[in-house]
Amino acid sequence: MTRIAFTCGWIWVALLGVSLAGAQEVTVTARVAVADGDEAARERAADNVVVWLTPASGIGKPVAFRQTQPPRLVQRNKSFDPHLLVVPVGSVVAFPNHDPFFHNVFSLFEGRRFDLGLYEAGSTREVHFNKPGISYIFCNIHPEMSAVVLAMETPYYAVSDQHGQIVIANVPSGRYSKASEQPASVAASLARTLASRFVDLMSQRCQRRSGYVMT
Repeated sequence: MTRIAFTCGWIWVALLGVSLAGAQEVTVTARVAVADGDEAARERAADNVVVWLTPASGIGKPVAFRQTQPPRLVQRNKSFDPHLLVVPVGSVVAFPNHDPFFHNVFSLFEGRRFDLGLYEAGSTREVHFNKPGISYIFCNIHPEMSAVVLAMETPYYAVSDQHGQIVIANVPSGRYSKASEQPASVAASLARTLASRFVDLMSQRCQRRSGYVMT
């Protein structure tokens, strides 16, 4: 078993094995382990870690991505589902509103920046993620809502499950560089910051208009 340190210094990924899936393709399996915290905290933090392989020079480029149906980031019960969405670069992601009220989905941090404006229940808007990177998604009306869209240039990626397990199938034989990211935890932190600033702003407006302090 080989241990490899990835971009998040407190996350380790242990390669568990490589099995042949065909004449020139393999299945890579791994397990994410978190170095800090108690055992229960480490197990909780091992999920939703994205691990990807980037072909080294000399390996043919991955097959061009063809989208048959847009991936979806659904707004339901004042939350995004799923919280983490990984898509190939070039994807058009749908943002359907399944709540009985308006939402205003936007992203102003890194990645793809956009603002979909107000749109009502039952309607859908779409965003083209045309460059690689992490996009932190929020709602301008409900600051507690957050999600992450990670646009990848490589198709060789997987998201760890609740046990930290990773499976990347159909990987052509060859040499790759490895990387990992856990953007969901960053999004949650940003959402808490936005919610706090939203409450402060509403409190200031309330005091200016009525002279009372908002509690």
